[in-house]
Amino acid sequence: MSGVIYGPNNNKLSSVIITLNIPQNNLFSISKHDGSFLLDVCNLNDSLKHNPINLTFNLIGYFEKSILLNDLLSDKNLHSIILDPKTIQLSEVIVHTKPIIVNGDTTIFKINSFQNKLDNNLEDVLRKMPGFDVDATGNILFNGKPIENVLIEGDVLTKNYKQISKNIEPGMIDRVEIIDKYNSNSLLKDLSNSNRQVMNLKLKNPKKLKTFGSFKASAGIKDRYSFTGNIFVFNSFIKTMGIASKNNIGESPYNEILGTEEFDQIKDNDFDKSVMPNYITEDKLFTRPSFQMHKILCLIDLKCWF
Repeated sequence: MSGVIYGPNNNKLSSVIITLNIPQNNLFSISKHDGSFLLDVCNLNDSLKHNPINLTFNLIGYFEKSILLNDLLSDKNLHSIILDPKTIQLSEVIVHTKPIIVNGDTTIFKINSFQNKLDNNLEDVLRKMPGFDVDATGNILFNGKPIENVLIEGDVLTKNYKQISKNIEPGMIDRVEIIDKYNSNSLLKDLSNSNRQVMNLKLKNPKKLKTFGSFKASAGIKDRYSFTGNIFVFNSFIKTMGIASKNNIGESPYNEILGTEEFDQIKDNDFDKSVMPNYITEDKLFTRPSFQMHKILCLIDLKCWF
């Protein structure tokens, strides 16, 4: 039994498996490079006469074709056998990117690979990222080395990066970049032995204007109060921030800006060191101290690129 197997556009198909299914005995053949095949059935006359027999053709990428042989064919040449191509429509294709990419001195983390719906700010996500350590006060370390600052699209908005890490929503961020040997002047990056390490936040939809911030207020007996707040408004072209602080309990308003309690950075003409907390005499019940301080500090920083 012979024939030639074709596909679409009269292409001759090779390596097609031909199977003759008969009781207790199956015969096999494979089509040649020109699509032709030959199957020896000379000793199966009785089986072909008295039993319904199927001749099947199989090839990957094509539908199986089956021919029912009820009688012995006088002409055992089946001539042309045509197979139809088999296509499958995929319901969806999901492309996964690597969650962590190392490019020279920069380590990039895709934040979507680590965040979930329970994360309220950047700190919550960082605690789950490999290599990061965030202590109870919000100080961030990567591979045991402290993060000096948190940048947004390469720009420094504040020296107190906790204002960003504790307030910015993870949904605003596309990826987190850890830049080792950082130098604010890119031209000097390879010329200086900088040991600084910073975190740069790349935004989702960087052209869209985004805002975040926080406000804290507290009050106690004897008319004691403290108010602090900050707000950030930014995209890739405009970045602005505002910080306000007012209290009468002796706290320096510069703590909101510097993120530290080291008063050495405070200028004498900006704040009177004689009213620092170390020199205040008061008990735990907030009795009236020996001074009254009313001071308000506002800082606006605006950067624009056109």
